[in-house]
Amino acid sequence: MFKTLYRCPRTIVRHENGPLHESRRRYLEHLAAQGAALHTIRAAAGVIYRATDCLNGRVQRTNNSKCANPRLSQPRGSPH
Repeated sequence: MFKTLYRCPRTIVRHENGPLHESRRRYLEHLAAQGAALHTIRAAAGVIYRATDCLNGRVQRTNNSKCANPRLSQPRGSPH
């Protein structure tokens, strides 16, 4: 799926080796099976890659390093 969406080898490798790659691939294949446009699937791939990368880093860190999105770096239930 990632080879269909991207031409740049580094981008393909990043997506194939990123967090939850199998789940992300299956979701993108689901979008394709539903008839989503290539542009839509590519946009979804970027969004879910960044989200899983951010959440994966949040889970692995033991310090208070921040995620790129400040809302995602706050614990659930904390005021914004």
